Amino acid sequence: MERQLSIEEFINKAKQQGIELGKGNPYNRLRYYTKIGLLPHMIRKQDKQGNLIGHYPFWALARLDYIEKEKKKGLNNDEILSNLTKVKQKENLSNLLKSSYIKNNIISITALILVIFVILTQLEIISIEKSKRFITNDKTQNVQILDSGQTFIPKGQTRIFIEAPLTQLTTKIYVSARGDYTPATQYYVSENDIESGKGFFITFNAPTNANTPLDWWISQ
Repeated sequence: MERQLSIEEFINKAKQQGIELGKGNPYNRLRYYTKIGLLPHMIRKQDKQGNLIGHYPFWALARLDYIEKEKKKGLNNDEILSNLTKVKQKENLSNLLKSSYIKNNIISITALILVIFVILTQLEIISIEKSKRFITNDKTQNVQILDSGQTFIPKGQTRIFIEAPLTQLTTKIYVSARGDYTPATQYYVSENDIESGKGFFITFNAPTNANTPLDWWISQ
């Protein structure tokens, strides 16, 4: 069973390891990190007196240490969350590839994925597009990236506004979500979501369970 630390034990351990928790109440700092998705949610357990006490998993100490070190490098919360999401995705992929099921069925699974990909492409459910970093090198299509950026839609939200003054009704808008955005199944930008000279809204069809990083760019 994974080791758990009460909030008091967690704070004391962090201080013993030299993790900087700022000048304010460290409890409030940890609650904020949990709210924006940098730390996992606490598990409530009863103590001997019957009081419910929040507990963090032991591995969250290493996560907290990483967060504070990244902050000292000048990274903001969105950038740290994006980096953590990438690390988690790599770990999930690595664990999946190491599983005995994948090793024993790699050929069958690869063939199935290719078949599904081809069928979805033919049905135009998915499309193959060039990465935006190469789009300006296309000799057959003169496409210019007007603006781009990264953001995230907060947990529990369905809509976020992107400030992009170069946005017009004729502008082509591209959005790519990185990571899990369940229970939502799709996101989009409709014509009614575009405000010329100001920006545009990205809408999800359901509130997300976690902060979801987004890449966006606009072109002519």
